[in-house]
Parts: sequence; structure tokens; C-alpha cells
Amino acid sequence: MKYIKQTISLMVLISALIFSTSAFSHQTSTAYFTAQLNSSGALNGELQVRLFDLERAIGLDQNSNGELTWGEALSQVKAVEEYFADVLSFQRDQQSCTASYSGAWQLDSHFNESYLVLPLSAQCAISGDLQIDYGGFFDIDSEHKLLFNFQNGEHAHNRVISNEERALSLDVSNGSQWDTFQEFSKQGAIHIWIGLDHILFLMCLLLATVFGLEKVSFQRFKSLRENSWEILSVVTAFTLAHSITLAAVALDWINVSSTWVEVGIAITVLAVALNNIYPVIKNITSVTFAFGLLHGMGFAGVLGELGLPSDQKLLSVLAFNLGVEFGQIVIIAAVLPFMYLINKYNFKPRHFLTGGSTAIAVIAAIWITERLPL
Repeated sequence: MKYIKQTISLMVLISALIFSTSAFSHQTSTAYFTAQLNSSGALNGELQVRLFDLERAIGLDQNSNGELTWGEALSQVKAVEEYFADVLSFQRDQQSCTASYSGAWQLDSHFNESYLVLPLSAQCAISGDLQIDYGGFFDIDSEHKLLFNFQNGEHAHNRVISNEERALSLDVSNGSQWDTFQEFSKQGAIHIWIGLDHILFLMCLLLATVFGLEKVSFQRFKSLRENSWEILSVVTAFTLAHSITLAAVALDWINVSSTWVEVGIAITVLAVALNNIYPVIKNITSVTFAFGLLHGMGFAGVLGELGLPSDQKLLSVLAFNLGVEFGQIVIIAAVLPFMYLINKYNFKPRHFLTGGSTAIAVIAAIWITERLPL
């Protein structure tokens, strides 16, 4: 009875932590800006923003009935243009660019959310570095980010503006390969750190390797040295698998539905969690490789949203993947010591394995229902 209470308490604690993290991650938002700069200093592009973010910032739903119509959005043209005139500005050679949002509005969709597409043009100086200052939506969502895709002749720049870094300065005379590598590797690490589904998948694998899948109430403590080969094989299988599909999808060698990929990723988390509770497959390396292929497709979806520079595609894919691997190593290094301490001093490590996996299985089941297309 004592161990049952311990397991239930552990499940409640882990569930609370996961739900709080999940709820936080679903509040984040993303905007997209794509533009070109010609030799005369004319900047032309489009800005895509979530209608939900605009509603929270400006109040597009005039009758407050919870349903936003296209007519209500169009009636707020002046308010929208004034909002972005305040939060988005450009300078070149330390001179302000004259920006305009004139043109027909359109609708687009990203990850099943409606986006307003605003045409944007600006006249800048002919030469000099281009500086972008952006402060949109950070007051209502500190995790908001603007994905910036900029084309200058044959050269491309891909950057991310966030609450921590609201301004960018670009040398538009060329596209630095080192800058591209830094940006994409950073985004790869960030993605796995905020990707709760990928983290929980890794957690299930580590739980299985550290605590074992034997159906017994007590397992002899194994040191990291004794478990090192199993951990290495599982992590390597996951790395190889998602690297293959990340490259294949990002380079357009294969095409997949992002909706069903997200559903599949949630199913992989549920499957490995249930296997920890009711072991069917003891050697999980092959399963890890198979499931890792789906996770790689998920990584590629994010990379696709960032936009690949036409002249630096391979470099961008490589950098993003290296960033993912670095982020994965950091997660493993942070979690493994904690697990080994529990395994060493807890006489019933099976309770931790079962409790943690059950909490993760519940979250994965909820994700599946949320991600299934209606």
C-alpha cells in the first residue's frame, strides 16, 4: 500500500509539471516576414501574423461574439497598419526606411492556424547595413518570435527575432555562411528544448535504459558504465533516424503531411511509455530507430518554416541538425545523473519507471486527440 501511494504521488507531481510546461508552450506564437531588397534600395515582401495575436493586441472582433469574420478584419485596416508602424521599422546606413502596407490582404494557414498576410514595401538607402527593429506582441506573449527570411540577389539571410533580441543588423552585401550556420544551429537546439514531445520521447527511452524493463519489483542498481552501451545504442539510433528524415524532408526528397507527422510523433511517445509499463519489446534500439524517423520529419517541418537559403541549403540542414544534437546532449546530461541517483538510493526503482511513464502516456494520449484532424 505504501508503494502504491508513492507511485500515485509521483504520477500526480510529474503530471502537474508536464501539464504546466505543455500549457505554457501552447501560448507561444510565431510571425513570418519574407522580403527582397533590390539594387535601388527598395524592400518588398510580406508579413504573416496570426489573427489570434492581432485580436489580442488590437481587438478585431468588434461585436465580441468570439467569432472573427473577414469583414471585421478588413474594417480594422487602419488600426493594423498603425500597430505595425509602431512595432516594426527598418533602417539602412543609419537612415530610416519609409515603409508602406498598401496592397490587398490575404489569408494563409500555418499549423492549422489562420494567418493574415500583409504586403509590405519600404524605400531604403541604396547602400549600407540593414537594421530591423521589431517589438510586436511581446507584451502579450514573451515567447513570441518573428521568423525573418531575407533575399538579396543570390544571397539569403534567415534570422529569428525574439523578445531577448528584438533588433537585427544585416550586412546585405553578402550572405555569410558562418552567420547562417550560427543561426540554424541555435534554432535547432532551441527547437528540441521547447519541443515537449521530443523531450518526453527521450525521457521514456532513458527511463527504460536506466531502470530496466524487467517485470520485477526490484532491480539491482547498475552504474552508468554498465548501462553505457545500451544508452549509447539507443541515443545513436534516435540520432541517425531523425537525421535521415530531417535531411530528406528539408531537401524535398520526400513530401509528408505535417498534420499526420505530429499525430505520429504523439503516438510514438505513447507507445514507448506504454512499453515501459507493460514491456512487450525489451530491446528498444530498433523501435527507437523506427520512431526516430517520424521525429526527424517533425524537425524538418520546423526547419521548413524557418526557410532554407537557396544558396546554403545543405549548410542550413547540417547546422540545424547539429543544433538538435547539441540540445539533445544537454537534455541527456541534465537528466541522467538525477535518474542514477534515484536508481541507486531508491529500493523500488520500478515505481519511478511506472509512475513517470504513466504520466507521459496520459499526456501523449491527450496530444493525439488534440492533433487528429477533425
